[in-house]
Amino acid sequence: MSSKLLTRSLSLGAVIASTSLAAADFGVGKANTQNWNPEAYECKRCTVVKGARGEVGVAVGYNNPGELHGANALGVERKGAVAHLNADADHLSESGLETKVQAHEIGFDNSFAKLSIGKPGRAKVELDYRLLTKYDSGKATSQLSYANGQLTPVEQPYNIELSQQRQAVGLAGEFTGRFYRVFGDINGEQKQGYKRNSLVYPRPVNFGLPVDQRHTKGQLGIDFFGRQWSAELKYYGSQFKNRIKSLSLPFLPYVHAPSPDNRAHHVSLSGQYLAGRTHLSARAKVGRMLQDDDLMPTPGNPIVNWDGRVDVIDGGLTVTSMLTSRFRLSGRFDYKDHKNKSSVFGFPHPVTDGSGGLLFNMPRDIRRQKIALDGVYRFTRGYKAQVGYKRSDIKRNFSEREKNDEQTLWGKFTARPVDKFKVELLGSYARRKGSQFLEAEQTLIDGNLAATKYHLADRNRTALELKFNFIPTDWVNLDLKLRGAKDDYPNTAIGLNEAKHFGADANISFVIQPNFTVYGLATQQRIDSLQSSSQSIGLPLWQASIKDKFHNYGAGANYTGLMENRLSVGVDYLFGESISDTEVQTDARTPYGDYNSHNHSFNVRGKYRVSESVAVGVRYRYERYFSTDAALVDVNQVAGLTTLGRLNRNYNAHQIMFSVSYLLD
Repeated sequence: MSSKLLTRSLSLGAVIASTSLAAADFGVGKANTQNWNPEAYECKRCTVVKGARGEVGVAVGYNNPGELHGANALGVERKGAVAHLNADADHLSESGLETKVQAHEIGFDNSFAKLSIGKPGRAKVELDYRLLTKYDSGKATSQLSYANGQLTPVEQPYNIELSQQRQAVGLAGEFTGRFYRVFGDINGEQKQGYKRNSLVYPRPVNFGLPVDQRHTKGQLGIDFFGRQWSAELKYYGSQFKNRIKSLSLPFLPYVHAPSPDNRAHHVSLSGQYLAGRTHLSARAKVGRMLQDDDLMPTPGNPIVNWDGRVDVIDGGLTVTSMLTSRFRLSGRFDYKDHKNKSSVFGFPHPVTDGSGGLLFNMPRDIRRQKIALDGVYRFTRGYKAQVGYKRSDIKRNFSEREKNDEQTLWGKFTARPVDKFKVELLGSYARRKGSQFLEAEQTLIDGNLAATKYHLADRNRTALELKFNFIPTDWVNLDLKLRGAKDDYPNTAIGLNEAKHFGADANISFVIQPNFTVYGLATQQRIDSLQSSSQSIGLPLWQASIKDKFHNYGAGANYTGLMENRLSVGVDYLFGESISDTEVQTDARTPYGDYNSHNHSFNVRGKYRVSESVAVGVRYRYERYFSTDAALVDVNQVAGLTTLGRLNRNYNAHQIMFSVSYLLD
């Protein structure tokens, strides 16, 4: 206890002790309000401030992404002079109408803005805009040009930018009554650009697939709430449209079918109820997903319009009860059923596949049931144990394996011997099995009869995780997490046989002074896996050993309050590395080819307040990125294969921005 707090406590005790005990009557009717001034006891900090508050600003500077991929880190692809707008402000009128404006880097390729108008706790309307851009490569070369649904071979490969940009606009609103809330929103998104793809005509060719899609989704619902219960009724709808219907070559029509148009409708009802020390929550949802787009008119196609339909039923129930002051028990049941009502047709294999015969679309139904039980027992202050059991049952038809069930038993122990030290130990064991694998003829799936897909195979998983949180002093905080797991596929002849996972995370922060903080972080992860394969029907002919490693290290500092609380500075550094080594063993071990990437990110910033309302700032961002992938080869390096080129990355990206901001008050 500080000396000031001790002095105040003693003074308060002296005042109480000096009061006449004979006159003490704490009844409300005996209260003396003659000299009471209610204004003296009002919460000054709780007073709603009318007018405008917040900060708005502009920034201008120079940008050099190095390569197109560097724009993902810097937020803008353009090289040279750039500018953006930031804002975080609100205004409260005398009538109680509140207006909020948020804007983040408007003018860059990754930005957003939001406008909100309404009365707190009563009604609100929001309008938002988002621009999201994902850059892949700016040095890809293509031997197919695209225009109006037509792919045309060219004599000389030309450069193509692989990137996708999404623009989204949303409108949302809500109204809150005494015991209900009505809400709704609608969002429209447009995505355009090019992405990696391939086809065969008659040899494999990689090309930039054009993207031009529209996606509209929205929801409308109402909430009801009482003293011990709440309920929600909601409708959700979605519509997806692809403006590119098909792709053709001059000498071969309809060689590629992009994603088809589709739509979905869902209605859900959920609620929760509190009965004493027991909490119940339940949900139920029904829906329908439709896909009735036109099919490509290929030779032998029996239909023109597709009538795909999937009906969805989803429900769940959760019960949690405090049986005693020390013991809590929870149970959960989830059910999901996707029934495929689509028609079945026999389609000839496309000519470009180089194969014949009929291929049937099989209307696969999937049903999932999950149950979970767990209990928590608190031994004493700072010590508790938790155990749980989960079971998942999946049933699907027209699949290599129609049934899967997985059971998991887990436990967790938490100890806090002192307030500044906490340790958690979590362990689990899971076992997955299922029905007999079916022959390829029964499922109409081509492939090696001995091959087993890893998500269907029998699997035993053991996992362990250890967490530490240590605060040795008031100015140091340390978090440490160690984790490991092993996946064993005991009955897989061809496929994934084994996988081992190891990981460690560490975070440390220092509050050297109230206005000076320093932090550091480190993350490591390693995945070792072993798989068997064959190029022919039968037993495995070769094995592959794969070692994946991921490393992340970072550090930073923030200092505020310099130069009479006018200057604040900060710095952040992050290093990331990803390594993948693969060796193939037949008669001898042979390196398959490695993948490696690493990047250095550096961010330095400073802000100086010129006056109470105006501040100027500077920010410098740098990224060094390098990657090499043995699977990426030159355009015609492999006979019979045309690629987009060796799309490895090696660049230095720089950005410096100068800003001016105005504080609203």
